[in-house]
Amino acid sequence: MSTHEHSIVPKPLNPRDPETLTRRLSPGDHVRITTTDLPRTICTVSETNPPTSHAPQLVLTAPPITTTAQNDVQQATFHCTASHSNSPMTVLEYTHTASDTTARCIGSLTTIAHLPRLSNQETTLRPQWRCLAMSNTTASGVSSTLDADDISAGKLAKHVQLLTDRIDDLEQEVAMKDERIDDLEHRVEELEDYRTEAAKERAQDRQKLSRLEETTETIQTDVDDLAEAEEKNSRVRASVSRLINLVRDYETEESVDDDSPNLVAEASNAGRQLFETVQRSEQNTELVNFREKRAESQQVEDKYLNVLEHAKNVAKTNDVMVARLGYREVATHYGCAYKNDGYRVMEEMAERVPGVTYKESRTLCVDDAMGVGSHHIEIAFAHPDLAGWMRAHEANAERNGGR
Repeated sequence: MSTHEHSIVPKPLNPRDPETLTRRLSPGDHVRITTTDLPRTICTVSETNPPTSHAPQLVLTAPPITTTAQNDVQQATFHCTASHSNSPMTVLEYTHTASDTTARCIGSLTTIAHLPRLSNQETTLRPQWRCLAMSNTTASGVSSTLDADDISAGKLAKHVQLLTDRIDDLEQEVAMKDERIDDLEHRVEELEDYRTEAAKERAQDRQKLSRLEETTETIQTDVDDLAEAEEKNSRVRASVSRLINLVRDYETEESVDDDSPNLVAEASNAGRQLFETVQRSEQNTELVNFREKRAESQQVEDKYLNVLEHAKNVAKTNDVMVARLGYREVATHYGCAYKNDGYRVMEEMAERVPGVTYKESRTLCVDDAMGVGSHHIEIAFAHPDLAGWMRAHEANAERNGGR
């Protein structure tokens, strides 16, 4: 299309936007309109008013025509009014004749297009030409109404034909776009429904997740409680197994641990044996003369001297000044009824005899597996008070007829 032909192409406007229409159009402009009850008609803009005004937003004037029956001239005026923004404009047609004016509603405005070429050439066309053009007159009739300076009738007819063809094309495009808009609106409705359903599903998923989290917390609490109970049970079984090994004086191959299947039976036997030991201790306590505390103390010190004499022999054999004795050796030379009593004797000697130290062994021994080993006493014969303590108690024992 050439530049000259492009200049007459109509520019479609939105019929649902009164504010834009009143801003884009001016009195004297030519437009092409279509309503729901009226085919396309080319009109001239007579008046524009803002949407806030009570007057019609657009007042359009159609070219006058001559009726055949009455041979009378009549002219139509269209008042376009919108109730609110984005609503279709209602069109009222006022038909004026010399004797009467008739008003009727011709529906709502469906399309409107600005005709810039006709609007710019308004001063070059006579009113008779506009009237004949709207009445679909022939090119010969049009040429009779032009002055010598006007453009030729052939060019005008060609322009009008191009304009008509362009209007038809625009109508097809508008129809296609309307269909596309309908499809998009339907798609938007479907997306809105999908979004609503998705929101409901997300809310349900959040509720399920919240319940799962609560259930997980409850299960974790139960697991923690079970782990704590299992740990307490393990400690109790370990304590019971150590007590059984101490009471029964088991060796390595006879000892029990917290996983032993006969732990309950062994605990019962150890309890019975411990009860019998306590009974014997009470009976022996009744036979002691508490008025002779000195004799009892002397007897214990004599036993300490027996252990120290054995330690001295060990140090002499190894050519050292420090001797180490385990609980079995101590229990043997002290004269304990049970080997495990050697631990008690070692602790007492560390408290009462100078130079004797109760220590934890660094190497793993058999008793460590039972939880009762890993301790010994060290007798340092280089201690300044140990030799005097031994001489004093040996002399005391000789005076009392001991040793």
